Amino acid sequence: MFQILGVNHKAAGFADVEAYVAAQLVSEGNHLDAFVNFIFHNKLDDELRDLRWADFARRYNGPAYKKNRYDEKMAAAYAEFSGGVIAPGTADIQAALNRFGASLTVDGITGPATREAIRQFQHDQGLVADGVAGAKTIAALGLGPTQDPVAMSAEIND
Repeated sequence: MFQILGVNHKAAGFADVEAYVAAQLVSEGNHLDAFVNFIFHNKLDDELRDLRWADFARRYNGPAYKKNRYDEKMAAAYAEFSGGVIAPGTADIQAALNRFGASLTVDGITGPATREAIRQFQHDQGLVADGVAGAKTIAALGLGPTQDPVAMSAEIND
């Protein structure tokens, strides 16, 4: 399902390439687990969360992403399958971190200060302090998915 080279087996959550390949033969769920691990390991979650398809595709697929229109294909798939649900973006996370005592510029860019604020928040909350705003961190921040009013209005008008 997802194209992850065997040399990236550790980033995908496996001790060796053999275990990685064996798991991929078992189920699509294992493919998804490996992909999610790879995304978090390489800190690509913000690009997905913020719907920055070109930024994600450039780092995941390499410089030929534009020629192959990977960013456009991801945007189209998201529009088709999201159902109008939007996860909190980086700016939302920064604002929530500020409510918990951080002093971040809310600019939607996950730089070193934002990663450090996430780590500090995670530490304070007893979470794994990895600097990645995953599901547990987002929930602890009191954030959750919202409905995209544009998608919802289009659905209502159908």
